[in-house]
Amino acid sequence: MAKPIIHTKYRLELGHPYRVYGIARLVLGLVLMLIALKAFQGLGLPAKASGMAQDLAAMFGQGAPRISYGFHVILTFGFACYALAIGVLHALAGAEHAARLYLPAKVPDDFLSPEMVSQSLREREILTYRSVPSAALRVLRAFFAEGVAFLAPSFRPMVVANTDYIPRALAPVLVVAILISARGTLERLVGSPIGPVPFPTAWLIVVLAIGAFRLGAAMLLIPRQVPAAEFERASQTVGGAGHPENFLADLENKSDEFRYLDIPNRILHREEITLVNDGTADSGKIRGGMLLETQPIPEGQSHLLPGFLFLAGGCICLPLGLYLLCFLPFDPRTFRPGEFVLQRLPVMLLDIVLGVVVLQNGRRFLREAEAVLGRMLFSSDVFDIAFSGTYYRGEIGAGMAHDDSLRSTSMTIRSEVIIRYFAARCLSESVGFGKRDLLETTAPDDLRQRVRTLMSTLEQHQERGAKLVGIDMESGKAIEQIVGANVQLQAAKQMAVDQAKRQSSPPPRPVLKEEPKLLTSEAKTGESDLKECPECAEMVRAKARKCRFCGYQFEES
Repeated sequence: MAKPIIHTKYRLELGHPYRVYGIARLVLGLVLMLIALKAFQGLGLPAKASGMAQDLAAMFGQGAPRISYGFHVILTFGFACYALAIGVLHALAGAEHAARLYLPAKVPDDFLSPEMVSQSLREREILTYRSVPSAALRVLRAFFAEGVAFLAPSFRPMVVANTDYIPRALAPVLVVAILISARGTLERLVGSPIGPVPFPTAWLIVVLAIGAFRLGAAMLLIPRQVPAAEFERASQTVGGAGHPENFLADLENKSDEFRYLDIPNRILHREEITLVNDGTADSGKIRGGMLLETQPIPEGQSHLLPGFLFLAGGCICLPLGLYLLCFLPFDPRTFRPGEFVLQRLPVMLLDIVLGVVVLQNGRRFLREAEAVLGRMLFSSDVFDIAFSGTYYRGEIGAGMAHDDSLRSTSMTIRSEVIIRYFAARCLSESVGFGKRDLLETTAPDDLRQRVRTLMSTLEQHQERGAKLVGIDMESGKAIEQIVGANVQLQAAKQMAVDQAKRQSSPPPRPVLKEEPKLLTSEAKTGESDLKECPECAEMVRAKARKCRFCGYQFEES
């Protein structure tokens, strides 16, 4: 996981509860080291550390009592070393937690699942709580009907583990009870009396006390009311817009007005606007979007009481468990042959198991205390903006666009875009500056105003798809030049077309002159076989019955 970002303007501190946790772990580490030293002194160490191997060899060679005592020494020495190592680790961890308050402030991390946040805004439901509860949580619903279903993600495993503890912890007690009831059968199998096996009363008391403590602390983590789930939704249509690639940039620039401590907002997810062709060359669909979050504002801590209870339980159980392991009850003077395997060994193993159980519960309490006391709440505004629509691609031209040309053409896009806004003020949690989980959402008035501000930003794209840029349409002279240039250009184009047609047409055929006709005798003498039409005064042949010019019908003579 990436390291948290450090920002000088961000004042994020875990506060005094986490400081108490660090100091408590430091003191706990010193106590554990003291227990380890006491255990070493009970074994005669470090004064007899050099001759320990010879002492153990002598113990195993002197009969059953000394053999039993040898096992006791080995176990005690191992547990004491473990207590010393655990003490050193807790002391160092406590010092680190106490000093963390004085390190540079860290900016909280992003959401654990931005996709889940986006889906929650669109479905108007907090999907963090859409998980199937365990059997233990279903039992708890009888007492906390609604609260169990809305456990915070950091609290859910704690409640489940602490509720399931008592049934699992009572299993060894049942095993010992079965052995006590079957003592007669074991004596017949061994052939010698075993003696009374004491009932593990101390085990039962410790298990029930720890179980009641864990269950009570877990109940404090269950919310008493259903978290808020309020959302803001809006939509707008931008018609006649140009290419929508500038939408995201405009929204990102406008959202800078919502900054917290002048820290830039976060882009949790960005889907660049793409144009998807629908099968034709000049039209298609538009889609895209952006998930924007303002810088999270610290809202403090909560559930401090169960956190301090877990811390107290860890500080008690951890040294108690190591004490039970380092000081096992064993007196070789009261030891009788034959008792070790059938009586003393089960009691010693039961004490070891009891110490391990108490030790494990102490470590779990410390982890849960760190999770609860190191839990921070943050408030931030999240905007999920989605684009969808259609576009039309065409060609427009403008005369005198460049100095060296009379007309310029360019491809433009005219789009009809529907923009949907999904917004909410999100309350999130983070444990130890890690990834955040969504807890609840609200929709206050200032959030609605921010949505309207973003909507007004995109209104300027209305009817911008066919606007000519770079031409002074207010100047009459400019328009006259454009029109004159275009007329000249069209005339030049027509002239070029006519010339090209003439050059591509075949040459004309030559015209033959008519041969001179021979003059007849009538022509020579000036006499002709013609008559004049009384209607149109045209000359027609003398034998004609109808004038070929006006259609006049001559009378037959």
